[in-house]
Amino acid sequence: MEKNAIINNDYLETRRDKCDSIIVSASEKNFNDVFLNEKKWEPIKIATDRVSQIKFIYLYQKKPISAVTYYAKVREIIPHLTEKGKFTVIFEGEPIQLESPIPLGSVQSKAPQNPRYIKSEVAQKAKTTDDLFDY
Repeated sequence: MEKNAIINNDYLETRRDKCDSIIVSASEKNFNDVFLNEKKWEPIKIATDRVSQIKFIYLYQKKPISAVTYYAKVREIIPHLTEKGKFTVIFEGEPIQLESPIPLGSVQSKAPQNPRYIKSEVAQKAKTTDDLFDY
């Protein structure tokens, strides 16, 4: 039993170290007003020890679109001005529209609700949101 715990921890640490991106979800209004126009995302909860790992931010648009449609390169992540423990992610340049949106997969419960860490390499090849978390 103890051996399995060690294996699982090693797996989680390896997976954790490889995540260089975060995925967030947004309504159409916040997507347009903040993500596209202000070229930032806030407030967002990110583990402090992971801030330096985040190189990209991906955006999942909620219903009726239900797909990851854009991403942006992260210029900097700074503490949020009013919400303690949360951050503002500022983009480097314009958000980039994915050539092929990543639609919600067969597992509806995997629709991103809260920020989740992912690998950009996986996101760039994903066919559905199921692929984003199954590696």
